[in-house]
Amino acid sequence: FGEMLMRLAPAGGSALEEADSLSLHVAGSEANVAISLASLGTAARMATVLPDNALGTRALRALARHKVDTAACIRRPGRMGLFYIEQPRAGREGGFFMTAPILPLPAGRESWTGRKCWTAPAGCICPG
Repeated sequence: FGEMLMRLAPAGGSALEEADSLSLHVAGSEANVAISLASLGTAARMATVLPDNALGTRALRALARHKVDTAACIRRPGRMGLFYIEQPRAGREGGFFMTAPILPLPAGRESWTGRKCWTAPAGCICPG
């Protein structure tokens, strides 16, 4: 259960303010763990809310390509969280910043566990 993000990084290690293009990668701690577990032969499932657009499709395909079960992934209109990263180079530090997704569950929708959830700015809140 967790957030999936898209990582954008300048090609060739250039600074963000000088970049003409950015590479795009599926990211997110929980997704990384699920992919790692699946690569070791352990059954893994990702539960998340993804936008119903090309970025959400790309995220689902990345999970499926690594044999992660996506049955608990929900698609909704909205946007996906992005983070931008630049690698440190001689003479400058690296950088990082992110934008939050807007993908709350509808008020009162049941969660993956069957409990009622309430909306929150970047996801859902399910009581214990």
